[in-house]
Amino acid sequence: MSSKKSIAYIIDELFYYDSKNNCYVSKFSAGNFLKLLQKNLDMECDFVFPVSKKPTPSSYSTIFKTDDYKVEPLPGWEGVISYYQMLLNPKVSFLLKSKVAKLINRYDIFWIRIPSPFGLRLGRAAEKQGKFVIYNVVGDIRLAHNSEKYKGLKNIFAKTAGYCFHRKSLSTSKNSVFLCVGSVLYNVYKKAHKEVEFFIDSLVKSEDIKMPKVKLSNPLKILYVGKLVRSKGIYFLIDTIKELNCKYKLELHMVGHGEECDRVKKSAHENKFIKFHGFVPQGAELNKIYSDCDILIMPSILSEGFPRVILEAWSNGLIVISANIGGIESLGQHLKNILFFEPGNKNSLIEQIELVLHHSNVREELRKGIIDVQKVISSDYMIERVKNVLIRNSLI
Repeated sequence: MSSKKSIAYIIDELFYYDSKNNCYVSKFSAGNFLKLLQKNLDMECDFVFPVSKKPTPSSYSTIFKTDDYKVEPLPGWEGVISYYQMLLNPKVSFLLKSKVAKLINRYDIFWIRIPSPFGLRLGRAAEKQGKFVIYNVVGDIRLAHNSEKYKGLKNIFAKTAGYCFHRKSLSTSKNSVFLCVGSVLYNVYKKAHKEVEFFIDSLVKSEDIKMPKVKLSNPLKILYVGKLVRSKGIYFLIDTIKELNCKYKLELHMVGHGEECDRVKKSAHENKFIKFHGFVPQGAELNKIYSDCDILIMPSILSEGFPRVILEAWSNGLIVISANIGGIESLGQHLKNILFFEPGNKNSLIEQIELVLHHSNVREELRKGIIDVQKVISSDYMIERVKNVLIRNSLI
């Protein structure tokens, strides 16, 4: 190309501004992949995300230092309903309209992580102006109303808004590509005749990938990493392991944060087999917890795209047992590199755990499968996929 292109990364995850250290921080980790991507693309760029006015959390996963990155802060909404409530304020509505126009005039390419009402609004407007938009689809907004935080009228609004948003995302122009997390989302946009790629914003470094263990620990160490909310099936998991603990020597290690944090901490105090680690940011400490465990269990009740923690578990050589929901089958193959159980079915989960405990041939087959899948889950591999999209569209 005759001139270097510019890109704006839209991240609809809540950040906080740390005035003491002159940086933006978040407990969410999507920004970390985009920093790796930007380092490889070396384009003029802007990172755009909502910023809360609340006090900065003591621990976080992502940091943007203002000396190193250009940031365009947005008002700090925390979800679909919060965003639309802000739009009722004329000053906020005008501010966001101005931001959209400013960004479209400044940048050639837009990376937009959806579901995000603001992101989709910006993306559709950018496409009309002939700009290229990369939609990173990480979840199905039609399911957002299933969250515990949406009850009564809020649930009805979230459901209605989710379906409207979904229809709008299907009506985008051809000047875009959809990078979808998981097979379910991939098929939705493929059916709508969009340019689609399977993609996960992996943070796995090729040099950090570890070989799967040959022997299991004693006691067997089971791991959960994720949000501590009911919809993730955390109490279903605790009850299942509690039942198995009467028969086998087990430990359940739990890592995460969320509205059920205090209750999980109390359960750990009452049950010695539960080892509660709280929130642990990406890095050496979290990798050590992974490496010390044998099995990662994903007990989610609701549909997922493709949970990043599965990649992290595979990269650390863990066996993964997951509820068979969402798009996990895009990479996960039962009895090859993962074990699936029926969502919410305790006996089905116990069956898979005992399969690992009692059958060395199953463990060996999984070990081989994990080694194979490790070749396609690194951040380097995913960055190359993005670069190929840009090359194919004559943008680099």
